[in-house]
Amino acid sequence: MPKMKFGFSRKEEESKERRGAGRAMMAFLVVLMLGASCATSAKFDYAQAESIMFKASGGTPLPPLTVVPFLDRRPPKTLGEEASDQLKRELTERGDYRLGWIPLLPYAWTSRQIPESPEVHLATLRSFWCNFDRELAEAAVTSIRHSELFQDVFFAEKPEQATTRYLLQGTLLSSEYQGERLTYGLTYLFSPALWVCGFPMAVSHNSLSLVFRLIDREKKEVLWRFRFDGVNHHVQFLYGDVGEDASGYAILMKQAMNAVLYDLEQKVEKARQEGLATP
Repeated sequence: MPKMKFGFSRKEEESKERRGAGRAMMAFLVVLMLGASCATSAKFDYAQAESIMFKASGGTPLPPLTVVPFLDRRPPKTLGEEASDQLKRELTERGDYRLGWIPLLPYAWTSRQIPESPEVHLATLRSFWCNFDRELAEAAVTSIRHSELFQDVFFAEKPEQATTRYLLQGTLLSSEYQGERLTYGLTYLFSPALWVCGFPMAVSHNSLSLVFRLIDREKKEVLWRFRFDGVNHHVQFLYGDVGEDASGYAILMKQAMNAVLYDLEQKVEKARQEGLATP
């Protein structure tokens, strides 16, 4: 009788080794792709935002103006110091990108009220840095100076440090970020193959809600008020726009300042035509 051979043949062992190596290579490529698809960090960059800035139509410029840091009234800031960090997270953070590992789900998503937190990862961005209260005010100074609607514009750390009669103060009500990582129901294991083929890999939504007030410091009254609400949507691909998750905030701020200056110019012009007092 022929002798019986137990165990795998050499061909079977080689085939098993190749399959194991293939799985290891696939896992390595997935990790590499996910890592490459996430930029390290980005900052609020008003100068590079893709939007034109308002220019006054002419006429007599308004008196000098001082801009102070914006008031931060976003939801987490209004809960009070007695609220726990856990409660703040539950009320202002939703979703989880780990959902992308679940088969058949078309995307994983998150929503964050404080996108500049170093602990918050966006769709293709590991961190976004912005000191909103100060940088929005500095952006406002840039747009006002460019508009030539006022004789001059200054920045002061506090209202009491202002040297002009008129003061512009903004209030930040919302800077919500929503992002989706698109997995097309294939999970992070196989969706990178579609990203490589040119399919969108993520979508980011930036929201900005602001209130502006023009204050007469001598009379201690608000002369004018304006509210801006805007949303910027950004589709991102592996070969472009990676890391642009929060670029919409600077674009929205330029849009806000254009709307602010246009509305203010129209109100002043109308008041002048009607013979009413203006700044």
